[in-house]
Amino acid sequence: MASGQESARGPDCSLGAAFLARGDVDRALKSLSGVRAGRGSESDQNAKGLALLLAGRESEALAIFESLVKREPEFVEARFNRGVTLLRSKKYDAAAADFAWVMALPDHELRASAAFHHAICDESAGRRDVAVKNLTAAIAADPELVDAHLYLGIVLEKDGDCEAAGRHYLDVLSRRPESLSALLRFGICAHRKGFKDTAISYLRRVVEAAPASAEAMEAQKYLLMLE
Repeated sequence: MASGQESARGPDCSLGAAFLARGDVDRALKSLSGVRAGRGSESDQNAKGLALLLAGRESEALAIFESLVKREPEFVEARFNRGVTLLRSKKYDAAAADFAWVMALPDHELRASAAFHHAICDESAGRRDVAVKNLTAAIAADPELVDAHLYLGIVLEKDGDCEAAGRHYLDVLSRRPESLSALLRFGICAHRKGFKDTAISYLRRVVEAAPASAEAMEAQKYLLMLE
């Protein structure tokens, strides 16, 4: 999600945006209580929409983003946030259209994130091959986007390509060694490729790192078979 605090419109110094930047959604909503669709500065309306979205009030958030995009079609952050809101509402095609628009902007800082979110739309709508294409584009735009590496691994694993999936899980672990999801999925992929000792090693790391986690419970199931 994009706050647009340093957009082309200049720095956003509103109190509501400041609360939102600190993750204090309740205080952000209170300070932005007078902001409505079409009422208030563009940055405040964007912040209000984000706060509503984070509070789970998707329909209200969407109304604000729709109004912003209608009045200012080039307001990139508002269009991106509308896409996120549509995605959360499971309107995958409409969301993908917004993300594609952002992806087409040369060198924009949201291009990688837009490609990643586009891929979520694609995979959710059953377009797994397109999801792989857009995740690859996300990684090309920002090789450090760990979530894109992880999600691409998951999509490739679903397609049965555990070798390629494993490479992306290792990419995640090189940047985020504590990632339980990457440790678990790599261990499972190693098991499926016949590398028993490697599988056990990674699955044990999951259990040791977070014994009460859902990932550890899944790892234990495989360890019971392997040990």
